[in-house]
Amino acid sequence: MKKIYITTALLFITIGLIAQKTEYRYGAVKFLLIHNYSIPLASNANVLFDTPKGDMIKTRGSVLNYVPGFAFSYNYNLDAKNDKWGLVLGLEVQNNGYQSSYKTTNPENTYRATDRYRTTAIGLPIYLKLGDRNIYRNQSYAIVGFQYNYYLYVQNVNTANWTTQRFSRLLAGEEKRGSGVSFFLGYNYNIYNVQLEYWFTNYVNRKYIVPVEGTNAAHYAQTNFSNNIFIKTGINIPMTRWLTAQNWRAEQIRRFFKRG
Repeated sequence: MKKIYITTALLFITIGLIAQKTEYRYGAVKFLLIHNYSIPLASNANVLFDTPKGDMIKTRGSVLNYVPGFAFSYNYNLDAKNDKWGLVLGLEVQNNGYQSSYKTTNPENTYRATDRYRTTAIGLPIYLKLGDRNIYRNQSYAIVGFQYNYYLYVQNVNTANWTTQRFSRLLAGEEKRGSGVSFFLGYNYNIYNVQLEYWFTNYVNRKYIVPVEGTNAAHYAQTNFSNNIFIKTGINIPMTRWLTAQNWRAEQIRRFFKRG
């Protein structure tokens, strides 16, 4: 599966780089920030706190948890000649994360901990761009599409207020999913881009069983790491003369290097 995925990605990049660029066929690059707002479950009976007072069930410490991320992508645009719609094929690298904050209270103290998972993934987005007129010249259009994500690795980081130590590890092969699919909606205006993305599945394997002292515990069965929604904001830059046509200074720089 990995060989097929890598071969497809390399073939796509090659076609995009050598293809003749016009206002209907051109490449663009995106630089995006990812804003993930995850809401943990009220409690997780499958995972306990190992506190100074013994094991305690986790309860939700914060309703909303924000974790930033980033993404970079190359996108090849195939615009219709009526300038009202187009098809885009892309290759994306992203680093994205989710976090849950927990607490538990006893008569003497309140213990708090965070449980964060972060993945680095390669994605293949495919989407439609829809506008009323001149989508190339105006760069103003709505987008709707899907993305296949291949998870390279997943890191788990735990912190707690009763210790200064920070626990970090990479999830084993069986603990994480190999790939998943997401759906997204968005809008592009000029060089500015915003997307609302929904992941049908995530990179944590909720069916993974952890043997603990002769018993089997479904460690991730009650996690909130699936069916998540997050926002991407950033810039989308066409790799054509469109950019210099919008800015005289950029056009001067282009002409300077062309003469050299």
